[in-house]
Amino acid sequence: MGRENHIVLLRRKPAVETVRVKTGAGNLLNLNGTLYFTASNGTSGTELWKSNGTSAGTVMVLDINPGNPAATIVADLTAAEGVPANSFDCFVLTQTLQFIYDVRAAVTQVHRMLRPGGVVLATVPSVSRIAPVYGLERDYWRFTPASCRVLFGDVFGGDGVTVRGYGNVRTTTAFLSGLAYEELSRGDLDAEDEYFPLIVAIRAVKH
Repeated sequence: MGRENHIVLLRRKPAVETVRVKTGAGNLLNLNGTLYFTASNGTSGTELWKSNGTSAGTVMVLDINPGNPAATIVADLTAAEGVPANSFDCFVLTQTLQFIYDVRAAVTQVHRMLRPGGVVLATVPSVSRIAPVYGLERDYWRFTPASCRVLFGDVFGGDGVTVRGYGNVRTTTAFLSGLAYEELSRGDLDAEDEYFPLIVAIRAVKH
């Protein structure tokens, strides 16, 4: 707990920067060049962060802790009535729902906060270890494409929801074994097996 870990952020230009966090990062996702991950800075608990590969561009996305001065929005995603409705054109919700017990309430709040025509881009784990630090108490769910279609379809309407699983037996085994991206071939990474998704991606549009 007291040991400090480093997240090394690699970019082509500039070369390398190191961002320090108090507890190790988990649930890393690269979405169009932005790295999303869960980590703790030692004061806020485990929260969702994003990074563009620089120290200045590594920021907390949302915090449930009202005492964190770095948070731009403080809200409980299951009861976010304090955030005005129809506020956002896009809501990025990556690797978060597994830590929320009432996932239907969270998705309902996301729908409420989006403007008409707004879109939520979400990912959830289908296979994953229990999250470090607080996972034994607050890591509740793993998802399938079928469960995500029902979960988001009930709130957004089925015609506005696209769900896709990514992964296969090899990538799932590699992920659980701690293999690096470079240890897999392009073919290993690109292959998709609908019976063995590692991660599920959801795009839902508010009509």
